[in-house]
Amino acid sequence: MKQKILKLIRSDQIVFLLSNIIFSASTYIVMLFIPYVLNVKTMADFSSVYNAFILMLFILEFGISMSFLRYYKVHHETKFINSFLQLLIFLLIIIALETSIGLQVTSYFFVEKVGVNSRLFFFAIASQLSWVFARNTLLSLQKYNVILCGSFSILIIRFFSLLYLMRIEEITIDKLIGTVFFLPFIFILVFVISYNVREFIAGLYVFLVNRYKKRTLKILYIKIKHFLKFSMMTYLIGIFYVFSGRYLVVYLTENNSHQLLAELGYAMTFLGIITIASNSFRSFFVGKYNLGDVEGISAHLNSIKNNFLYYLVGSIIFSILMSLIVYLIMPGYLTYRSPLFAFILLLSNTIIFFMSLITFLSKTMNYNALELKINITRFVLVVLVIRMVFLDNPISGFVLINLVMLLPEAWFASRILKKFQVL
Repeated sequence: MKQKILKLIRSDQIVFLLSNIIFSASTYIVMLFIPYVLNVKTMADFSSVYNAFILMLFILEFGISMSFLRYYKVHHETKFINSFLQLLIFLLIIIALETSIGLQVTSYFFVEKVGVNSRLFFFAIASQLSWVFARNTLLSLQKYNVILCGSFSILIIRFFSLLYLMRIEEITIDKLIGTVFFLPFIFILVFVISYNVREFIAGLYVFLVNRYKKRTLKILYIKIKHFLKFSMMTYLIGIFYVFSGRYLVVYLTENNSHQLLAELGYAMTFLGIITIASNSFRSFFVGKYNLGDVEGISAHLNSIKNNFLYYLVGSIIFSILMSLIVYLIMPGYLTYRSPLFAFILLLSNTIIFFMSLITFLSKTMNYNALELKINITRFVLVVLVIRMVFLDNPISGFVLINLVMLLPEAWFASRILKKFQVL
């Protein structure tokens, strides 16, 4: 019995889970700290900036992480292609922060309204993006303990950063971004850039050695095309999904709805751990399963299906408890809407997280075209609900928004289950 417990604790999946819990904890501590040191106007401004921050991360990531996990076991050239694209993205970020392009991008998300330093904004995006890239690279190398150490290091640096912020008199959004979203990830950024430079040079050397072999060039071209096609499709799917969940903040920023922004922003701070877990486990399972492993996939789906009722009850209890905590500890400038927003958001997203343990197979089964259609439809419906309902009836509108987010995901999950004859 003891040996079984030790084996379970030391398993790759548990180590990966623990690393995500630690990283989520570091994010949660930061997001819980921020509302108590800001007033309603500054909290609204921070909500706008953080929303733009999340959207820019997804835009610049370009879907290459999923494409890398999809192909790294199939084509050995994938590492070369991946390293080239990642270095290109970092180069684009440098160009943006050194030119007027950066200001144009931040103005689109109304970030310039709060006077945030655009250079710092893009530096922080680059450092956060490096963690996404590093985690997937280490995942492909099965370096789960390294991911765990990285998560723990980020937690420690963020803890001391918060101690520093508590000692200064005036906390600005620039100081928040610099201390908790940029500084803790510098060592990750250095690692990712140096690793990609090495992989790119190694891949380029192999290519140059074989440059006279037309067959080699043709194969490389085909693999790059497949990689980019999959990345583009994943990118579009992700963009429409993320914009569906974040468009409300952009709309409220545009309309200067500071009170609603502050309340929604505070409620969304309790969502971080679920979002991180969802993205991490999607990556983990995409890298683990391929379409040839029908037996393994079927066993996984049966396990998910059999535990759905327990998970649903647990999600409801969890969401109620968290909304009560929100009500008890929320800053005085917030109203009853914050715990209601939190309950609706947490319940819908915990269920969506559960569905993602099924819908990740869309990448394996090449259901990308169908998923893209679903996400475009979802985005259009969310925009319509926000513009026609939300400002007049914030609670009813928020319920409708989250139903629009949830129901297509449930339908898509049921379609995948039927495909594997699990239902």
